Amino acid sequence: MCYTVSAYYTQAESALQNTAISDLFSQGRVSAMRDERPVLGVVTAENAGIEPMLWGLVPAWNKSIDESWRRKMANATVERLNSSPAFKPSFIYRRGAVLVRSFFEWRHEGRTKIPYEIFRSDGKDMLLGAIWADNSGLDLRSFSVVTVPANPTMAFIHNTKQRMPLVLEQGTALQHWLHGSPSQALLQAVPANEGILIGKIDGGHQTRLEFEF
Repeated sequence: MCYTVSAYYTQAESALQNTAISDLFSQGRVSAMRDERPVLGVVTAENAGIEPMLWGLVPAWNKSIDESWRRKMANATVERLNSSPAFKPSFIYRRGAVLVRSFFEWRHEGRTKIPYEIFRSDGKDMLLGAIWADNSGLDLRSFSVVTVPANPTMAFIHNTKQRMPLVLEQGTALQHWLHGSPSQALLQAVPANEGILIGKIDGGHQTRLEFEF
């Protein structure tokens, strides 16, 4: 789930070596499944700004970038953060938050797939909980979006898998996720409260979808 998001970045949000934003980040609608190298902005405990990272976790022990592996690693389920060899080191030492405008999910009604775009109800950008990896051998930083069980709104929309991304509130929740102990971080890894997110049918993408999400 959550393999497609919408993201826009301003120069002020970057503060990265005076490089043009278009050279650093993917803009607009970004899919980990369709885009060859989707790059999004990730807030980390190391960096006061946002840093470009490849979507799809490539752990430090990977010797090459296997695109099928990377796509499988687009998401990290909260239930496996403390047990998966691929997720655990990043969960303990490298947690982050991905800055997006919205994300997309699909409701299934028989053979029909209805795409929804999900926003914050207050109109603010979203911070999605993530884990990231620093692969020095490949000179690459990459991330996975953390997913949790769906709240009622998202269970209605994402009615097959009933999952949703971890949506972090700025303030205590974000600080505990970025800087707290693993046990403190897990306390933040819960579904967003009902009413924080709203979904609308994505009228521009109601044709038959190429990929199963």
